[in-house]
Amino acid sequence: YAKELLPRAVGYSAGLINHFFRSQIDMAKDPLNPGRYVIKNPSGEPMSGSFSLYYDDTYDNRYLAGEWSLSINPGGQSGPVEFTEPTDAKEKGRYVLVFDGTLGDEEGAVVGKVVTLERGIWEPWDSGVYTVTSQRDGYVFFTLETTKHIWAGLFDDEYPPRIRVEDGIFKIDVEHTQGGDEESIWMKTPEDESIPVSGCNLKMNTPHATTSGYWSLFWIRLYMTTGLKYCSIDYGIAEASSYWDWSFMGAGPNYRRTFIGSGEVERNIADDLLAQAIERDKVNPLWCGSNYIGNIEDWHIYRVDMLYDVEALSAAIDYIDFPCE
Repeated sequence: YAKELLPRAVGYSAGLINHFFRSQIDMAKDPLNPGRYVIKNPSGEPMSGSFSLYYDDTYDNRYLAGEWSLSINPGGQSGPVEFTEPTDAKEKGRYVLVFDGTLGDEEGAVVGKVVTLERGIWEPWDSGVYTVTSQRDGYVFFTLETTKHIWAGLFDDEYPPRIRVEDGIFKIDVEHTQGGDEESIWMKTPEDESIPVSGCNLKMNTPHATTSGYWSLFWIRLYMTTGLKYCSIDYGIAEASSYWDWSFMGAGPNYRRTFIGSGEVERNIADDLLAQAIERDKVNPLWCGSNYIGNIEDWHIYRVDMLYDVEALSAAIDYIDFPCE
């Protein structure tokens, strides 16, 4: 009997697996909504029903991570969906997506697929290729290409900085005879990496950052827009403290920037932008003041800068990230 039953059992199991995975289904990051995802139906049949996302914990127990009731047209995708990433997953970012519902004319259809949804660090500084692109009017223009982005920058050719990525850490060392020459390294965020101000944080780790001189600063600047209005928010990592006293203008220290220092930090961008807007109201409300900001949900970040104006600077950045709720 075993010779007859085992091949049949294997055949039935294979048929069940083929039936379960017979249709196409997928899930991916939503390029327009960081921290959210879309479920895709690449098949030629409409799907309507329950979509469930499961993960295995470190003890091989399977748990539900998220569930949504959706209708997706053939070749279409859902609107943005979200779930809380589990902290006890056996394999981070690995899930099983299961559909249970109506597939075309078939009711009670069940479809599944293993998907990978690890968000990853926005800029992990895992590599960096430094290239000088041009020289003109006393300035040198360059690019620094990582596995995720292409940064650009310029510097005075009289005081060339030492910029590189070593062992997965971005490093910069600068020596000027005097300050006053603001320089930067910037990256315009790709269209599929739009970062909303509302609901997102700036998270970064700066193992060390030191400056010297009266007119000295090393900042992270986030440029943002609504499409019609433009603004920016500054985060101070290292600076000459004597220069940033704005009390004579009636404004507090957040008038120009929010100081975060070195080490591992995480800041709520919307809260910090509004805090800076309140201080700007005291000096020049037209320059990104509270009324100018308006609805915080209208704003998104389109460019990230590392800004320095120093006599001397030594800094290292492990990563830059923008986790969103």
